[in-house]
Amino acid sequence: MKNQKIWILCWLGCLLLSSFSAKAAIELRSERLTTADGLANNSVRYIYQDSKGFIWMATLNGLNRYDGNSFVVYKHSNGDSLSLSSNHVTALAEDDRGNLWVGTMNGLNRMDLRVDRVYSLNDMAAYKQSPLYHTWISSLYVDRQKRFWVGTNKGLYLYDYENDSFILNDLEGELPRDQIMVINEDHDGNLLVGTLQNGLYICDSKLNLLSHYSKNTTPFSLTDNNISAIHEDSEERLWVGTRSGGLNRIDTKTNAVTHYTAWNGRLGNNSVRTINTYNGQLVVGTFNGLSLLNLVDGSCTTYTNFDEQKGGLSHFSVFSAFVDNANTLWVGTYAGGVSYSNPLNSRFTFYDLQGGSDKLFGIFATMAYQPDHTLWIASEGRGLFSLDLNTDMFERFLLDARPNALNDRNIIKSLFVEGDFVWCGTQKGTLYRFDTRTKKFSLFYTFHKEVSIYTITRCSDGALWLGTTDNTGIVRVFPDGRIAPSDSVFALLPSVRSFLEIRDGVYLVGMHTGGLALYDSHTYKLIKYNTREEGSRKLYNDQVSNIVKDREERIWIGTFGGGFCCFDEEKCIMDWLTAVEGLSDDNINSIIPGDDGKLWISTGNGISAYDPESRQFTNYMGRSEIPVNEFSMKGGIKLPGDRIYFSGSNGLVSFYPERLIENRFIPPVVLTSFTVNNKPVVPGDPSGLLDKVLDYTQAIDLDYNQNNFSVGYAALNYLYPNQNKYAYMLEGYDTDWNDAGSRKEAFYTNLKPGDYVFRVRASNNDGLWNDEGRSLSIHIRTPFWRTWYAYMLYLLIIGGIFYVVWYYLHMKRKLEQDLVEKQKEQQRQEEFHQSKIRMFTNFSHELRTPLMLILSPLDEVLQRVDMNPNLKGTLRLVYGNAQRLLLLVNQLMDLRKNQSGNLQLRVSHNDLYLFTQEIYIAFNQIAVKERIIFRLESDESGIDAWFDRVLLEKVFFNLLSNAFKHTAPDESITIRLQSFSVAGLQEQFPGRISGEVRGTSRYVCLSVEDTGKGIDDSDKFHIFSPFYQGTDESESNTAGTGIGLSLVLSIVKLHKGVVWVEGNKPKGAVFRVLIPVNREAYAHEQFAEDDSSARNPYGGIEVAEDESKVPDNMQERLPVSGQRYTLLLAEDNPDVRRYICKHLEPYFDVLEAENGVDAFDKIAETLPDLVVSDIMMPKKDGLQLCSEIKQDLRTGHIPVIIITAKSMVMHIKEGFQCGADDYIVKPFNMEVLLCRIRNILASRERLKELYGKKSSLESLGIKTTSADDTFMQKLFGVIEQNLSNPGLNVEILCKGVGMGRANFYRKLKAITDLSPVDLIRDKRLEIAARMLLETDMNISEVSANIGFNSHAYFATCFKAMYGMSPTEYVQQNKKNLYHV
Repeated sequence: MKNQKIWILCWLGCLLLSSFSAKAAIELRSERLTTADGLANNSVRYIYQDSKGFIWMATLNGLNRYDGNSFVVYKHSNGDSLSLSSNHVTALAEDDRGNLWVGTMNGLNRMDLRVDRVYSLNDMAAYKQSPLYHTWISSLYVDRQKRFWVGTNKGLYLYDYENDSFILNDLEGELPRDQIMVINEDHDGNLLVGTLQNGLYICDSKLNLLSHYSKNTTPFSLTDNNISAIHEDSEERLWVGTRSGGLNRIDTKTNAVTHYTAWNGRLGNNSVRTINTYNGQLVVGTFNGLSLLNLVDGSCTTYTNFDEQKGGLSHFSVFSAFVDNANTLWVGTYAGGVSYSNPLNSRFTFYDLQGGSDKLFGIFATMAYQPDHTLWIASEGRGLFSLDLNTDMFERFLLDARPNALNDRNIIKSLFVEGDFVWCGTQKGTLYRFDTRTKKFSLFYTFHKEVSIYTITRCSDGALWLGTTDNTGIVRVFPDGRIAPSDSVFALLPSVRSFLEIRDGVYLVGMHTGGLALYDSHTYKLIKYNTREEGSRKLYNDQVSNIVKDREERIWIGTFGGGFCCFDEEKCIMDWLTAVEGLSDDNINSIIPGDDGKLWISTGNGISAYDPESRQFTNYMGRSEIPVNEFSMKGGIKLPGDRIYFSGSNGLVSFYPERLIENRFIPPVVLTSFTVNNKPVVPGDPSGLLDKVLDYTQAIDLDYNQNNFSVGYAALNYLYPNQNKYAYMLEGYDTDWNDAGSRKEAFYTNLKPGDYVFRVRASNNDGLWNDEGRSLSIHIRTPFWRTWYAYMLYLLIIGGIFYVVWYYLHMKRKLEQDLVEKQKEQQRQEEFHQSKIRMFTNFSHELRTPLMLILSPLDEVLQRVDMNPNLKGTLRLVYGNAQRLLLLVNQLMDLRKNQSGNLQLRVSHNDLYLFTQEIYIAFNQIAVKERIIFRLESDESGIDAWFDRVLLEKVFFNLLSNAFKHTAPDESITIRLQSFSVAGLQEQFPGRISGEVRGTSRYVCLSVEDTGKGIDDSDKFHIFSPFYQGTDESESNTAGTGIGLSLVLSIVKLHKGVVWVEGNKPKGAVFRVLIPVNREAYAHEQFAEDDSSARNPYGGIEVAEDESKVPDNMQERLPVSGQRYTLLLAEDNPDVRRYICKHLEPYFDVLEAENGVDAFDKIAETLPDLVVSDIMMPKKDGLQLCSEIKQDLRTGHIPVIIITAKSMVMHIKEGFQCGADDYIVKPFNMEVLLCRIRNILASRERLKELYGKKSSLESLGIKTTSADDTFMQKLFGVIEQNLSNPGLNVEILCKGVGMGRANFYRKLKAITDLSPVDLIRDKRLEIAARMLLETDMNISEVSANIGFNSHAYFATCFKAMYGMSPTEYVQQNKKNLYHV
């Protein structure tokens, strides 16, 4: 009886279901993803969404993760344990531990989502004995108790997380070892297990079997035991799909089973693969399409086609169906990839009129509606289109249907529907009427010129008003075809684009460039509104594109470039609305008032909806949702039912305003990638920055040099994902959010060390923002040198530096003070030393003058042969001591030269042994007299060497003098010469060679050894210091001056050698001098030019002791020209002056002067032939006197000899710079002075002869440098200037050179030995000789040009000078020129 009731209920249910309408309650429009978009394979077996929001797609060729923009593919790779066990993925499930379990045809895999790494259980040693090893995994499921279930071809397994093992569960023996095809859970937490051969098993949460459904003969029978899908609907009913038996609905309360199969017409196909609920309907995926079952009335709609354009499935065979958290239905197909649908992706319907094989190129513009469900569309070049709104079919009608008709003959600018006719205005100035019944065009009117008709409307006056681009603006056509008389106002309305009769006889006219006009045909009043007006009549743009009236009778004016505004006839223009207020773009193409009270506006950047009540805009701008390239002007219309169409360059788009539901899904934001210094960073890479994937990471630590990074992100909104918008900021760096648009990566460079927080937020396709977004803490480590402890170290270092600096400055000040004191002390010592030197030097200078007066007379006396021998011996003693005194003076002078840097080497090539032998012979007489044993020892009998003879002689003299002074009779003195190579010298005297001469190959050691009393050790360190006297000398009567050894040291150093003293054994002292003897040891400027210069350390200036004797015939040689010369002697010492005068008066007339002032006065007055002057004189010294003589034109020709006791080279140089002709040092030999005077006078005589013979300096070949030459050059210049003047005389010459007649005559006579008249004559004749040879003038012309009044006198003078007449001179010299 119970079974009968059940059968009756089932029959009634089937009867009721069979009577339901087959029409679906909703319409599916799908987008699709295929391998072209990055999908690994187009056969999608399973679709799953993880906790983050990523969509996972299991295919026959790998696993795919999709974020709305791109795919990440995971595949099997042979030999890679971190890859999938098989590319054939069958099932997916995520547990609460961050694992995504992946079932394949060849085992189970665990993907750790935190590190994005796959672990195949087949490659783990622990699972070699597991029943899941290389097992076909058919289903996976994680229940509410977080238990993980695995369905395999070997049964049902439960994963034990603690022991990491899989346990077989057979429901206490009730569940056979069958293949588990599907696992699910109902609202009570009961486990639902579908098998391959044994139907459906239901058990509670404690795994107690509750029910078992299978195919049998009872009313509760399933249609098939091969269970392929299980789903529980909102009414808690179970829907069980089978592999070949269709669909079964189980009421768990009554256990009633209802069958839905293709056999009873309730299902499209019996092979059910997936079941899900979507928008109140049951979605059933089958082998042959997708069926939608209405859970209320049981109706079924089947989608089997895969027409992409109409939003159908991408393939008829469905594998899987999944509804994500945004209520998007994802459908995986066998070979068509994935189709996904959402009610929001069907808001706009696009008609692609340029798609397909017949591409209808052209712009689709204005539209008109005919109540028979036909929409008429004008096109630019493709004629007239009709759209059947019932079938969505298009039909085209051409104005000119000829095959070769130009496209411009099928351009339609405006449409207007009246009854069965459609009025069509073209750009050719023609108005056609199209009969919708016959589908034919008929020409109604033509302007007979090319003028576009943009507006057609029937106004209250019954006429058809045409808005044109002609200057007439508006044309009215009566129904009978007649043209109404033109209104004079119409001429003021050119290029009309829009038109609206706002009330009877009152019109608003929009123009292309003329703005807006309000025309009252009753009063003929015209009011204009444009950009040139002010106040309420001012437009933002003069190109008016639309004029419409909404249901509230408000008038709206659209402009192209200035937005739109509201117009009131009394208030004029109000409420300008532009992009600033939220409009998608200021270029208004069309405005359509909707039934909802909103204005729907097509712009240059999408579609905007404006609510006049709330003054809010809603913009739809995504190209994915609205694929119109560019909307057309006036291309908008609203049809009955509030369906709105907008036309564009590539098609039409339509929508129902009430169906434009906003996407309220707030997309989750995930972080997808991270790069550092342009290198991607992934978990486990060598950088070590990430131990988990970025989205699972809360913070990242970077080094200071990793401060260039980028962060990738994505919003997991899959509805038009390319319209998702992003904004990001880096706290600690950015001060505000950065609008990234659709860019999904943020870049930062050169960040400073510190703590930052990267934040990103995103919006969905409709601009709904996830303000919480996602954040990531980023810490850039401070480099060591910028850490706090580094700064502490810096402070310590700086403090230490300051302390060191302070200590340094303190010590420096202390040392400076000490140094100042030492310098003061040294300065005092140096001043004392210098004062001592100056005292001795001045003393030496003062001694030279008396010595001259002693030595010179003594020398003369000693040369007498008639002198008493006793007296002569006494005088010789006096002469010898005077010579010793002169030697002491010379030593002081040499020391002074050395200290001033004027002591210079003049080395020459000599035999050092012979040189030493000469000195030995000279001192041998002293040795014999003092009874001292004196020896000369040498390794070689000849030593070839380079040295300064004069200076080295002084070295020997001082060393031997010192040795003889301290050696007693019967003791010995030895001079030893030794020659060494560098190696031998290092061995014999290690460390004695200075670094500068190490490369010299030969050295000579000069040793002076004595067996005297020796030198105390304390004196050895100071013995070579100037003026130092030993301790024994100060106590004995043998004290020296302390000058000789100091001079020895200086001379040895000049030779780049060394000198030292050491004790002799058994007593005495040894002085050793070590000098290089190679030529290479000395500089080029240190070599003497000849032997004589080498013997003279003063560079050619002779001193008294080295002067040679004057020839004996000096007295006979003194007269030169037979005349007696006049000399002036300037000397402040009367004794010296008298002595010199005594020796000069026998030969010269001598004038005397005691100072420089008196001397110059006498010189200027008498013009002597020569001046002899001392340097040291009162009032004006000798140098000043010499300079004044040479600079004065009158006296510049007079030679000057300087006499002085200053023998320093610098003093001698000063004398020559002042113009001195010669220099002689006191004491001197009088015969030498006479010889030098004679030489100077002789040279002057020769100069006179030259000047007397040749008058011009050029002819002499003399470069004019002296005062005499300057005087003569000036004189010759005066003569040449007055050459042709016969009156040239002495007065003109004196005036020209600036001298008196007497001085001029004396100076000219002294220089040339000619009178002024003779000089003038000779100069004229010299120039005449040149003119005769170099010019074409005859002899008379030449004589006249050079100032001769008489030709005969000129010829006589010329012959006297040249020895021939002018004519003979010309003939002979020109003949010689010809021969040359």
